[in-house]
Amino acid sequence: MMERLRRLILWLMMLALTLMTYMKSHGTEREVGSMAFFNDHLDGITVKIVGNVDFPGIYRLPEKSNSESVINMTIPSREQICVDIKDSQLQLKNGDVVEILRDSRQHIKITVKKMLVRERIILGIPLDPNQMDIEDWDVLPGIGPVLAERIVRDRQLNGDFASFSDLTRVPGLGKVKVQKLAGYF
Repeated sequence: MMERLRRLILWLMMLALTLMTYMKSHGTEREVGSMAFFNDHLDGITVKIVGNVDFPGIYRLPEKSNSESVINMTIPSREQICVDIKDSQLQLKNGDVVEILRDSRQHIKITVKKMLVRERIILGIPLDPNQMDIEDWDVLPGIGPVLAERIVRDRQLNGDFASFSDLTRVPGLGKVKVQKLAGYF
């Protein structure tokens, strides 16, 4: 019995070392707070699934996934539900929040929103400066509410930012500050 326990412990230690070696050799490790992410090398999109589903949470999906993919993953008994065709073909993007609501007749309503900027930053999902509102900009370090309002107003008056460096057209956002923000986009 003691020999069996010793072999099991040895096997678990070797498995842990193998996994650590594998993780270090695949992708770049980044730390955000106290969490390490090893998924830089993975292709796909990250979405959050909420609502009355069997398996809510954050999922990594293939690039061209639609809401039907999410339904198949989160609602196992597919025969008993009714989904609008339009809802089931919604193309998902990185950072989407998919809310799935079922009524008593098993009809499904799907809504897709964007994750909060704080969640996107923690998950390492790039931000889009043309989709951000004042509250989103205010979350970023060194921005604040006044500069956030200036950025959004500039975009409304002058159109979308064609590239990230176009942010320098906003008074108060110089090249240095834009470079410091580049890691979020």
